[in-house]
Amino acid sequence: MPNPGEIPGGCETDRPSGAYLFMMVRFLCLALAVCSIAAGQDKYPLRAIEIVGAENYSTQSIIAASGLKVGDPVGEAEFKRALERINAAGVFDRLEFRYDPLGDGYRVTFTVQELEQLYAVEFRGFDDSPDELKALLDEQVPLFAARVPSTGPMIEGIGNTLQARWQSQGHDSKVVGQLEAQTSGELVMLFRPQERLQTISLVLFENSEVISAFDLQGFFNRIARGEEYSEARLQELLRYNVRPLFEEKGRMGVKFCPCSAEDDPDNLGLRVTVQVDEGPEYRFDAVPPPEIAGIEPEKVASMYSPKAGAAVNMKQARESQAAIEEVLHANGFIRASTQLDVSVDDEANTVDLEFLVEQGYRYTFDRLVIEGLDILAEPIIRKRWGMASGAAYSPRYPAFFLARLQQENAFDGLQDTRFKEDVNEATKRVSVTLQFIGQTKKRLYPDAASDPVKDPF
Repeated sequence: MPNPGEIPGGCETDRPSGAYLFMMVRFLCLALAVCSIAAGQDKYPLRAIEIVGAENYSTQSIIAASGLKVGDPVGEAEFKRALERINAAGVFDRLEFRYDPLGDGYRVTFTVQELEQLYAVEFRGFDDSPDELKALLDEQVPLFAARVPSTGPMIEGIGNTLQARWQSQGHDSKVVGQLEAQTSGELVMLFRPQERLQTISLVLFENSEVISAFDLQGFFNRIARGEEYSEARLQELLRYNVRPLFEEKGRMGVKFCPCSAEDDPDNLGLRVTVQVDEGPEYRFDAVPPPEIAGIEPEKVASMYSPKAGAAVNMKQARESQAAIEEVLHANGFIRASTQLDVSVDDEANTVDLEFLVEQGYRYTFDRLVIEGLDILAEPIIRKRWGMASGAAYSPRYPAFFLARLQQENAFDGLQDTRFKEDVNEATKRVSVTLQFIGQTKKRLYPDAASDPVKDPF
């Protein structure tokens, strides 16, 4: 058996002569040309299939998706079609193939690179068990596996297969698939029928003392009512909306649940009961005030509410953080930012709190540009502008200045005011352009103030 690509040939004859020789030469040339064309179209048996790079998908499943079978006659065209079939599953980021001679046939190697973001699959609300649904998908969806992408042909195939199964059981609602966060924080790809979706109609709290259950219910039900129910989603809503209320009361170790859910007899949906474990009250231990260059310590201390030994109140801590940032920005540190470093000691029931401040450079005011005013009104506005060139730049001042002018009704027919900042990062200087839009009078009202507008920040 010749190697792939080789053409069988060769025979021995007596030495020809004359016209016979001429005819033989022509015949051989024609035969060689025909064989040469045929050689490019020859197929040889597929002797081996190799898969490189697969982790979440088995070699057998990829081979099945390719449509290739060992022993079948194949050529480059068959390999390209197999590559297209594998790619159609939508689970690989990159695909390539290589084929080589092996014995009397070919060996093909597919190299795959899987998508990075893959998620576990879960089912909820179907008549079939999860194992039955997985068996169905194994049979009908090429390359279905325990982990799948969140979009693309694979998800479409799963959805279509589940939809067909759901309808065959007498249902006419739609099957939906979406990412959902679990209690652990992990995302899963969840499939379920829309008619089986269950939403929260009422949330009841029990064992809450520092905040009354009645107050909690009034506050939280405005947020949770109508939300699709899962314990993970409930915990997420509690973490971001209710936990901060307890942290204001010093209950840093508060826990929610066990939770129970049952059909609400008065409404469509679920009545959810949340057990609250408030835990002990925590107190601040170490709370050093931040040291900020260029700002008086007394001013910083006046904005700093947390005190050592006081009951923890994280709302006050966050308010202090916002106040410190505001003072930094008003004093020219327009890129400044702060973070709260919170260290909780659950054994001592204490909290260490530290403000981490990134001041950055101090920016100063450069010059004022005014657009939309005549030569009489512009000097008056410049006189009223209270930020001198070279002073620390406050990014809140331009908006405050324009709002003051509008409150004073300084112009008739003024439609709008705007401002633009031009920040020179090399010099750390800021120029401001004030824009006055509309048909304004040529002068201010007689009763309009003329003193400079002071920076309140």
